[in-house]
Amino acid sequence: MIKSVPAAVLAVVISCLATAADAAPQKAKTHAAPPSREALYQQCRQEAFRKFGWHNGSQTVLYTDFLVEQTDLCVRNGGHF
Repeated sequence: MIKSVPAAVLAVVISCLATAADAAPQKAKTHAAPPSREALYQQCRQEAFRKFGWHNGSQTVLYTDFLVEQTDLCVRNGGHF
């Protein structure tokens, strides 16, 4: 009797998990609408300054060539570094 109790509990748990998984609604994968090209470039430039820039007094500075490279990389990756 003692050995059959854990097996019975395990069977009940498995059946509950199986029915809960079947009852869960399926969510459709939706993607956000891509921003305009100008907005994407602006977002990527801001992210590059935020991630790689350094402070020089009250300004955040970044080398121009590096900024262009990182912005292009971000745009190619859909707005992510």
